[in-house]
Amino acid sequence: MLSWENTRSAARWAWGTCLEWVYPRTCVCCGIYLDDRRGGYTCETCRLRINWIRKPYCRCCGAPFYGKLAEEGACPVCTGQRPAFKECRSLFLFEATGARIVHALKYESGLWLRDEIALLLREEGTWEAYFGEACLVPVPLHRKKHRKRGFNQAAIVAAAIQRAFPATMVADCLVRVRKTPTQTFLSREDRIRNTHGAFKRVREPAAGRRIVVVDDVLTTGATLSAAVTALGESGEGHISAFTLAHG
Repeated sequence: MLSWENTRSAARWAWGTCLEWVYPRTCVCCGIYLDDRRGGYTCETCRLRINWIRKPYCRCCGAPFYGKLAEEGACPVCTGQRPAFKECRSLFLFEATGARIVHALKYESGLWLRDEIALLLREEGTWEAYFGEACLVPVPLHRKKHRKRGFNQAAIVAAAIQRAFPATMVADCLVRVRKTPTQTFLSREDRIRNTHGAFKRVREPAAGRRIVVVDDVLTTGATLSAAVTALGESGEGHISAFTLAHG
């Protein structure tokens, strides 16, 4: 006799199969049609081109180290200019399939990628311990950019984490009070100046939970540091961070 959970799972798969007749899934990277039971939006071949970030990595910003190390430490950047967050971890490098996923997330109404990101987090198998029962705080967009884009990609990443690990919760604790120019072509120093004072805390994170600030990409860490500082605990080093990609 089928359990309720098995029955619901079978019904969900059947409904998904019906939908795929009308809206076929295609790989976000290569575009081939997907007919696997995994769900999601990457094919097996393109997933093999994801450059996962695994140990060894910088204990602060999570940048990967290459080669054999006697012990893990901080990278030269974090040693010279320590970010405000306690630690940051990223799922993969911003290249190949990883870069394509981030691009689709930001510029192709990426809500549909929420399930794919959740699958990748679960399949990697190491992330449940990192998130635990964390309070996830997405880095906000300025209201004008949010209105123009229609969504916040960091909030989609946070929603994917919660879908993968339901013990977490999402809290919109920050607003962006300054509309900052794009940081794509700015130096590290200019990025820090650009994001200084850009965020304001509007509510307290959930009491008793570890705080993890969430964004799509970490490049210099300037945006995450500004967000953590606005949350008001950067000096104590209690706030962690997560980004989908490390650039």
